[in-house]
Amino acid sequence: MEGLSMKSSRLLWGVIILLFGCLAACKKEKPQSPIPDSLSSLQELFHPAYQINADSIHQMIRICLNENPVTPWDSVLLAHYQEKDEFFWLNDSLISDKPAVQVADSMLFWLGNISQHGVNPNLYPVDSIREELQQIRTLKLREGKTMNRLLADVEYQLTAAYLSYVCQLKFGFLPPERRWNDSNDHIPLKQCDVKFAMAALDSLRANPNAAFHRAQPASPLYHKMQEELVRVNGWGVTDTTDYYRDRLLVNME
Repeated sequence: MEGLSMKSSRLLWGVIILLFGCLAACKKEKPQSPIPDSLSSLQELFHPAYQINADSIHQMIRICLNENPVTPWDSVLLAHYQEKDEFFWLNDSLISDKPAVQVADSMLFWLGNISQHGVNPNLYPVDSIREELQQIRTLKLREGKTMNRLLADVEYQLTAAYLSYVCQLKFGFLPPERRWNDSNDHIPLKQCDVKFAMAALDSLRANPNAAFHRAQPASPLYHKMQEELVRVNGWGVTDTTDYYRDRLLVNME
């Protein structure tokens, strides 16, 4: 019985890998069905919750979109998923056992370490995305979940988080109107625009891991402030700690 279960699991994963290949092919050509004709006879072997359909995934993503974007990266996210049938994360790397090609996990690594930039580590739903990835990879769907729903959530949330992360790491996490110096003068700074956000999406498309690394601040002064932040955080919770940390964070911002 156990051998049969393992065999069924391997068969199911084999089909799902093929389906990921078909999803990737949607970038160039939109097929009538993401399931090849040669495998259509296997459909009835699977519970409906495990069936993957590219059109359903796109529809679910579009429902999540904010049609009144507030930021440039929101605008780019909206335009991409409204106008294109391209997935950034739904390919064989999603279920690979090779860390070097697990781009979703790499993205979660950077998001999970956002505190090194002085940003609240709960800003991005890292644990939630990781839990959904676990369901996809183990084929153990929670009650009420479908593979289409999980794939749509992972695709949308990772792309949204990536754009937010890259754009704000470059231009700051605080809104421009909240940036002031000690004399209460407004600090004029460059702001993110749609052009930059679109370029960030192009970088993700070309080479995800390179895009993640390129997004990291390269200034030696910034790195020095990061080291100082680690030192100050080690002081514990005191008024002095808060004072120095706040000043550090303002300068890092």
